[in-house]
Amino acid sequence: MSIPDRPANNEDAGEIIARLRAQNLVLSGANEKFASAAAHELGTLLHIMMLELGALPGETARRMERDIRAVVRKIERLRASARLGRMQRAGQDVIDLGAITVAVAGALAADLMVKNQYLEVSTDRAQIFHGDAVSVEEAVRNMIENVISHTPEGTRAVVTSGPGRCLMIEDGNKALQDFQIAAVTDRIQRGDDLPDGKGVGLIILRQTASLHGASIDVARSALGGLRVVLDFGGVAAAAT
Repeated sequence: MSIPDRPANNEDAGEIIARLRAQNLVLSGANEKFASAAAHELGTLLHIMMLELGALPGETARRMERDIRAVVRKIERLRASARLGRMQRAGQDVIDLGAITVAVAGALAADLMVKNQYLEVSTDRAQIFHGDAVSVEEAVRNMIENVISHTPEGTRAVVTSGPGRCLMIEDGNKALQDFQIAAVTDRIQRGDDLPDGKGVGLIILRQTASLHGASIDVARSALGGLRVVLDFGGVAAAAT
């Protein structure tokens, strides 16, 4: 086995390493996008299967429903983990909070329909600012996905971007108890996460807030369920 010639100087070696790192970033990003897209399609298919199983009688159908729910939870954690990896490499961008909210809500429309949930999207004088586009998009996605995953079928929710640099989502899950709201607040403040990949959504929310010096407020919504406010008020506005 022959040994390749050593680089002529340190500058050549540095250039080779830089190219390898750049190629690795491109490949990693492509793999994350593929994994996220594949997981989304599979998750949608499983939700459709759940609807069909719901029309079938018998314990066998109920057991299959439980098995599919477990698979869906694993897929959701896979998607969230892939998004966390993208956030760690994202740069600074001009953030149009209203446009991001509308786009993410549209992308999740099929998931909302599966559970017969209704999401109203409102833009109230949202202000454009500088920030990390990937993390903001993932925070919006996570806030909406929490409604899909943790509220009953038929739940109504409202997501509002603005006024200013504020994002709020509230739902009408009247079955939500005060101690559950307090538990969410406590976990956000302490930074606790559940084992086995659970709690990734809170990591996304906290990391987004940390990157931007934003604040997170959790309370009961006027609709009866949970209200979460992500306030980017301390972030510099973008020139228009």
